[in-house]
Parts: sequence; structure tokens; C-alpha cells
Amino acid sequence: MDELPKIVFWLSKIGREGKNLSGITTNGRKAREAVEMLARRGLVETRKLGRTIYVKPTRKGLIALAEIERLEKIVSGPENPWLEIIADRARRRMGLEG
Repeated sequence: MDELPKIVFWLSKIGREGKNLSGITTNGRKAREAVEMLARRGLVETRKLGRTIYVKPTRKGLIALAEIERLEKIVSGPENPWLEIIADRARRRMGLEG
């Protein structure tokens, strides 16, 4: 899958909250191509508000973003391992992690 690095890049650039088309990149053609590629895979949805096109991740896109963030965390490692341990314990105590 040659497009996987592109998918990861553009999905990370859009983020969880979404952006307007010009917020992704100022190159309109490249932004449209990226959004079309992500939309074909069901990772983003677009809304047109007047002349502005707004791009927002779908549920599938949010799951992919969570996996990308998890991978980044594994690759970079925790900045402070003790904070990571405390956060994991707190998440388990609150029932947020299984």
C-alpha cells in the first residue's frame, strides 16, 4: 500500500477536530487530492459551509488517528516514564482502559 504514509500524514494534519480545506495546506489542488484519497477510504467527511469546505474525521478516521498516536508514543517512548505509569494507573482506576 503505497498511500499509507500519505494517509498517516494527511490524517494527522487534519487532526481530531477537523480543519477547513485551506487549513490542511495552502495548495488547494493538493488539499483536494488528499481529502479525496481519505474520503474514498471512509476516513473523513466533508461539509461545505458557504464557500468553505470543512473536513472532519469519521468514526473510522478517529480510530485510525488513535492508532497513529499510539504508534507515535511507542516509537518516541514516554518523555517521563513515571508520569506514564501514574497516568496508566489512573486510567485503570477510572475504568477508561481495559
